[in-house]
Amino acid sequence: RKGAKVTRARRGRKVYLACLRLARPVRIFLAGLIGTAICLVPFIVVTATNNTSSARAQVVVWSIWIAIIWAAGCGTFLIVDWVPPVALRLVIAVYGKAPEIVKTYIEAFMATTLYVKLVLCITWAWISLGGVLAIQYSSYSRPGYWRTVFKVIRALFATSIILLVEKVALQFVAINFHKTAVKDRLEQNQKALKALDKLHESKYLMQKRRFNPIRSRPVSPGYKQAYGQHAAKQSRDGLGGYFAPPQQADTNAHSQVAEKHGAEHHHHHPHMHLHRNDGTHTPTEREVQKRERKTNVASQISEAIAMATMKGSKLYKGNQIGSQRSARKLAKLLFNNLSDHKSTLVAEDFVPYFKSEEEAREAFNLFDADRNGDISKEEMREAVQRIYRERRALSTSLKDMSSAISKLDGVLMFIGLIIVVFIWLLIFNGDSTVSNIVPLSTFVVGFSFIFGNSAKNIFESMIFIFATHPYDVGDLVCIDEEWMFVKEFGLLSTTFRTTVNAEIVAPNAMLATKKYIYNSRRSGA
Repeated sequence: RKGAKVTRARRGRKVYLACLRLARPVRIFLAGLIGTAICLVPFIVVTATNNTSSARAQVVVWSIWIAIIWAAGCGTFLIVDWVPPVALRLVIAVYGKAPEIVKTYIEAFMATTLYVKLVLCITWAWISLGGVLAIQYSSYSRPGYWRTVFKVIRALFATSIILLVEKVALQFVAINFHKTAVKDRLEQNQKALKALDKLHESKYLMQKRRFNPIRSRPVSPGYKQAYGQHAAKQSRDGLGGYFAPPQQADTNAHSQVAEKHGAEHHHHHPHMHLHRNDGTHTPTEREVQKRERKTNVASQISEAIAMATMKGSKLYKGNQIGSQRSARKLAKLLFNNLSDHKSTLVAEDFVPYFKSEEEAREAFNLFDADRNGDISKEEMREAVQRIYRERRALSTSLKDMSSAISKLDGVLMFIGLIIVVFIWLLIFNGDSTVSNIVPLSTFVVGFSFIFGNSAKNIFESMIFIFATHPYDVGDLVCIDEEWMFVKEFGLLSTTFRTTVNAEIVAPNAMLATKKYIYNSRRSGA
């Protein structure tokens, strides 16, 4: 364009942008190659100039050692990144299908790859330093500061091992916690949400029957907004694509299904009416389309004005999205579209919207609560409301579980830090550390009187939440003959809401001492 200012990337930025277009393994390989060459420059210069100074041996050792560390580190990153997909393909090639236990191990490994790489890189540095020093100082003694370098590497290696063990233990705790706590509920709710997606397609089929199938003009933008942007088109994640981040769990997560399922009655679709103007002239197709476009624009303008000004419009109902009212609205819509003026639904009414009859009957059983072979309007309403409640409870439960696991990570990191401090003291000053442990124990005993009860409560709370785990968010439980709903839980306490809408915060350490906790959902009541 003439007169426009053209911004050109500088040479360094051009190289950077070109590298970003390359695949990650290629970038790592090029970084390893170029970095190794740069690290070897001092060694090449000293060797080429025949330098005979006393610093020559140290320059050679440092140059070769850093080059080996860099090359080995890049190679470690490449190999470790390839291990999970290669292992998964080998298992599939042998067994035909990856077992769940293998997937669990691969997930844990992928979550801790950074710490595995750290341990391996420090290991290569330790091994390579010993080899380089043995070759370079084979005929005379090495400088004394290399002893300190060895101690630092040993301390770093021990630190990386403790960090890796802590992260692996945390991953297995998190995996087992999710598996025992909400895995079955997540799978069940995901099936129910997929069934709602499939059944929502009944609206499109019914709309084809009601409207003229030969109309030639494209549908209006308002029509596309109400019907085309269906929740099934949204991207899926591990929970079926319906869970928003924690701070938006009550709005965005529910608006993907509830708002769009209940927006149909706001839109007006003008039918095509052909009539003569003077008894002799029939409007052409282009005139009809132009007239309908004007009608559609006027309809959209009136809807926009009503939405912006009216008190009960959808614009001012954002806090009601995903509520039980939205669930009832969706249930009524689905029942009317599926029943075709019948009083009940049977499994055959679900078949046209699923790939197989077995899948349709499985979805039918999700709504048939009394297992009598038909679904009434009340059953449909209760089933959709139950799915909505379960989705909200799972969203809150996952948020609380992540918070509890992050706090557990902090506790384990603190314990690991104490162990690391003692290891570094033993490596750098072993004799003095051992002799100072006895007077140090006096302070430990003193602190145990101050923080002993707190540490005991934290440990009991961890066992109660991660091992026992008697309830999840949304469960109806009975504790000391008091019926309460679990509102949220953390590492140290749980918040309940009683049947009279009173909130109770109970320490987990105290709950762990109760004789029994009756869980209504897990009991199948």
